[in-house]
Amino acid sequence: MRTFFILLTRELRSFFYSPVAYVVIALVMIINGFSFRAAVAILERGPQQGSLVSWTFHSQWFWLSYFFIFPLLTMRLFAEERKLGTFETLFTAPVRTWQVVWSKYLASVVLYCLIWVQPGQFLHL
Repeated sequence: MRTFFILLTRELRSFFYSPVAYVVIALVMIINGFSFRAAVAILERGPQQGSLVSWTFHSQWFWLSYFFIFPLLTMRLFAEERKLGTFETLFTAPVRTWQVVWSKYLASVVLYCLIWVQPGQFLHL
C-alpha cells in the first residue's frame, strides 16, 4: 500500500509541476463562465420557467467542458511516461501493474474533484 501512495503522490505532483492542471482549470473556468453568462442572458429577457441553476447546468456550454477535461487529464497519464522514457523503468520496477494504473486513475479523479470543489483556489498557488 505504501508503494501505491508513493505513486499517487508522484502523479499528483506531476500534474501540478506541468502546466496541464492549470490549463484544464482555466478551460473549465472559461467554459463555465460562458455557461453562467448565457443563463443570465436568458433570465434577463423576462420571467422563465427554470432557475439560474437549471439554466446554467443544462446549457451546452456547461457540458462542453467535459469534452476538454477528460482527454486532457487521461491522455497525459501514460504519454508522459513514454515521452520521458520512464515507461519501461516503471513497469520493470518492483511495483504491481494495478498500483500503477490505480495511482494514475486516482490522481486524475482527485484533480477532477479539486477542479469542481474550488476552482479559483488553484490560481493563487
